[in-house]
Amino acid sequence: MAGACAASAFAAAGLFARLMNYDMRRDEQLYVSPAALLDHQRLYHDFFYNHVPGSAWLFHAGFEAFGDGGLLFSARLTMFLVWLAFGAAGGYFTWRLTRSALAAAAAVVFLVANDFLLGVTGALATNNLLPLPFAFAGLCLFALGVRGEGVFGRGVPRQGANPVAIFAAGLSLAIALSMKVSAIAIVAPVAVAMLLLPADLSLSARLRTVILPFAIGGIVGGAPVIAEFLRAPDIFLAHVAQYHTGPHIAYYHGRSGGDESVVMTTGAKAMLALKIWFTGANLLLALAAVLAITTAGAGRILRLGVPALAISVAASVAVFGFAPTPSFPQYFAPLTVALLFLFAVTFQPGDTAAQSRKSIALAVIAALSFVTGAPRLLQHGLKLGTPGTWTVSKVHAAGEAIAAAMAKAGVEGKILTLMPIYPLEGGLAVYPEFATGQFVYRTSDLTEPALLAKYRTTAPSRLAAFLENDPPAAMLLGFEPELEAPMAEFARVRGYRRVAGLTVKDRYGDGYLLLRPGKP
Repeated sequence: MAGACAASAFAAAGLFARLMNYDMRRDEQLYVSPAALLDHQRLYHDFFYNHVPGSAWLFHAGFEAFGDGGLLFSARLTMFLVWLAFGAAGGYFTWRLTRSALAAAAAVVFLVANDFLLGVTGALATNNLLPLPFAFAGLCLFALGVRGEGVFGRGVPRQGANPVAIFAAGLSLAIALSMKVSAIAIVAPVAVAMLLLPADLSLSARLRTVILPFAIGGIVGGAPVIAEFLRAPDIFLAHVAQYHTGPHIAYYHGRSGGDESVVMTTGAKAMLALKIWFTGANLLLALAAVLAITTAGAGRILRLGVPALAISVAASVAVFGFAPTPSFPQYFAPLTVALLFLFAVTFQPGDTAAQSRKSIALAVIAALSFVTGAPRLLQHGLKLGTPGTWTVSKVHAAGEAIAAAMAKAGVEGKILTLMPIYPLEGGLAVYPEFATGQFVYRTSDLTEPALLAKYRTTAPSRLAAFLENDPPAAMLLGFEPELEAPMAEFARVRGYRRVAGLTVKDRYGDGYLLLRPGKP
């Protein structure tokens, strides 16, 4: 036990260091910035946000709790807590389904040392990882519920389904869906399974113990999405659905010819999926699932009644990963949850020689998985003792430096930038039209007027007129030369002056601060 606790603490420290030191990305401008805005601005109405609201409110809660350390720090710390919850859920529910300490420990390794999840999918403060722990917990709770077992495993399993566990499954899966729409690929097979599992229930018993508890849990867990939709259905759908099927695709179609990293075709998506699913920790997890299936007794599979659900979930998320265009690696992450669930519901421990050989094989697979993920997991471990060098600290310091430069010059007002986290770190105001970065701005000239009217934005072609009516106090440029060109031209014509000695360096360039001439 002491060794397991020490190993867990060691892995957690490495994970924390990685999250604190991973380079800030464009996507985080969209996901993190709302955390500082939601106290006084409305999602979708006052600024652009093209996802369901769960992640925005989660990061806002993190900012309320940990904001003294900085905006990006609070979001990354929230991600760290989600990671801990993911590992805990993986271990606990795998143990509940298998009663095997080895299987539970392997499940934790498959998650926490997953080299793919430790990349942009899980190291950034976005919504890519957020639904996964809730989805896994929901699947496992459903499996336990149809076995008649409770959430915490106390007491004797009841005949038929356990409505409390089923309610918790609906709640957890709805929370996953409120974090990211793609969780529907996991929820849909479970919705079908409600009509089939447990197999021997009467219709009235199924309604009472499965369908209604699951639906009620879903309504409670999905309340944030339901509330936003009911407030203004047209605005909600314009952001969450129509943006992705219209302007988003149009923008990348215009870039795909000269950018090989933009994955637009089915063939390119297949190559990306194969690279993610059949390498590293994901391949090893798939091997563990195959090991569990091929060595499980037929009686166990029939008694559980859920391996078919696990297989259908895996098929669903695999197919759904090909749906969005363009495609990005994180779209293929849910298969990790499906494979782990399949492993958990089919692995069978035992004392026979064959079972012992299976346990040895599983231990070897888990060890290889840790070796595969260790370079990423431990990459920044030596920086734990120097928090001033962390990426989150540098971003916060840059925001404070911008605020100090403006105060020294006696300049007050909004900052124009495509990287709003920097000024928000300094407690400064940003334009609502650019509060979540470049995403709606860069597509505005490609958007139908009727749809564009539902977004709080401007466009490169109309930027000069927009700024004439509301000139910025300062501009933070140097990260996106093409998109920033109209901004830089406005600054040149209006005589904005560059602050000497202030450079904001990140992976996108060397940012510089321009102040408007004179004092307000």
